[in-house]
Amino acid sequence: MEKDRDFQRKENLEEELKEIWAAIKRLPDMEQRIMQMRYSQGFTDQEIAMRLGISSEDVRKSVNRARAYIKESVYPK
Repeated sequence: MEKDRDFQRKENLEEELKEIWAAIKRLPDMEQRIMQMRYSQGFTDQEIAMRLGISSEDVRKSVNRARAYIKESVYPK
């Protein structure tokens, strides 16, 4: 019984991650790059800004917009 619940949780998490990455792929190119650099590659806002030639504030704004879009796409109200 416990193994069944663990298996179901794992399946749910895998499906959720697929939905999140699908939403990221629908973002504008720059926001996709920023999200991938931040969450897949572990770059800081400052490192992303330097590599992309934008300000750290622009990185933060892009992350906030992207996260809001992903949240609405994956967890609609």
